[in-house]
Amino acid sequence: FDKEETKVFNELTRRQRRAFNALPDNNSKIIFIRAMVEKEISWREKL
Repeated sequence: FDKEETKVFNELTRRQRRAFNALPDNNSKIIFIRAMVEKEISWREKL
């Protein structure tokens, strides 16, 4: 993970962490984290 992805990963809620851990492979986990990064960036832009 890059810096932003690591930040998002470390801030996952318990529910998000369970969903992340349930994913079948590393590719889907990477996509999950990147989607969370995009969500956070778009949320910040709305402020």
